Amino acid sequence: MIRPTSLYISYDGLLEPLGQSQVLPYVEGLADTGIAFILLTFEKPADLARTVDVTRLRKRLAVRDIRWVPLRYHKTPSVPATAWDILCGALAAAWLAWRVRVRVIHCRSYVPGLMGLVARAVSRARFIFDMRGFWPEERVEGGLWRSDSRVFRLAKRVERILLRAADAVIVLTEPARRILLGGTYRAALSPRARVAVIPCCVDLERFAAPNAWETNPPPPGPRTLVYAGSVSTWYMLPEMLDFYLTVRARDPELRFLILNRGSHDVIAKAIVAAGADGVSVVASTPDEMPGHLGRAWAGIYFIKPVFSKQGAFPTKLGEYLAAGLPVVINAGVGDTDEMVAATRVGAVVERFAREEYLTKWDALVAMAADAGLRGRCRETARRTLALGEGVARYQEVYGSLLAETS
Repeated sequence: MIRPTSLYISYDGLLEPLGQSQVLPYVEGLADTGIAFILLTFEKPADLARTVDVTRLRKRLAVRDIRWVPLRYHKTPSVPATAWDILCGALAAAWLAWRVRVRVIHCRSYVPGLMGLVARAVSRARFIFDMRGFWPEERVEGGLWRSDSRVFRLAKRVERILLRAADAVIVLTEPARRILLGGTYRAALSPRARVAVIPCCVDLERFAAPNAWETNPPPPGPRTLVYAGSVSTWYMLPEMLDFYLTVRARDPELRFLILNRGSHDVIAKAIVAAGADGVSVVASTPDEMPGHLGRAWAGIYFIKPVFSKQGAFPTKLGEYLAAGLPVVINAGVGDTDEMVAATRVGAVVERFAREEYLTKWDALVAMAADAGLRGRCRETARRTLALGEGVARYQEVYGSLLAETS
């Protein structure tokens, strides 16, 4: 029996942490269900220069017969560089779709979506728009574009084209699904398209320790609050530092660990501006992340609670919970606040104010007195954010589309 082939296009590199956690595991999981994959990604030159890692990744993919086509990512100048990448990606995708006769084209977000449209034009493949979030609004609300700019209007036009062309649309949250099925988005959405919610899931085995799913206490010694990931655009580093300094009045030995790959200068300036001490900044690799999280006491993130973030589901939330960490997050980001409150695995900050910080910290400390808290965090990750569940949801989408093309 011939295996159906999918062309998966990602503008995030497979050698980057996001590609390692949110692209590769899903593709590998779907490959195990009998789908052959061609993986077209855009890799940063510095990552491609890590030849040992490139060779190791190729061998890993070869085990599952996944063909990897890495193209070089261009960063500056921003608009011309992205336009060039779109052109190169569209030509490569069209060639692959025609040569291999793929049955599904799976595009992770908007820029790959444009490439996928060209590939779809030369094939009869079904089209998955893995929309994830509201990218044009993200650019505006992140201060990168103006709402009256030509590039924003162009992006919205592209969005409508992608929604009209899609046989399936993937979003990360239930609020995003409700937005898509109502108002102006509904008018743009193809009548045949199904909308599926698949949050950012996590490979639980990466974060598993002996007796990881049983009740166990937090690490001994001073408490460590940890933040993992980017500090640019939507992530509110000054507010997180303010939270840390405020609650340190309750716990003078508290420490703050920031795990970040490439913005250490920005972080250092923010630390100086806040007058904070007891803060460590570490450039953690994906392989080192579980160890760092496992030694922490709680995880934190604050994200701007703007419209576009109704469609966001931070990967770090699943990683914190899988490591057994209770969390401190802010309200207004997707449906994460509802999940955290319902499962009692952390505190949700409603206002960025010091009295609110102290109230939520006291509530978290009281919650941590429950010896079963860390186990409850892991169980929440297992029930709602396990990689196997995410793969199963993608498999359901693929199955319905492939049945239509049989």
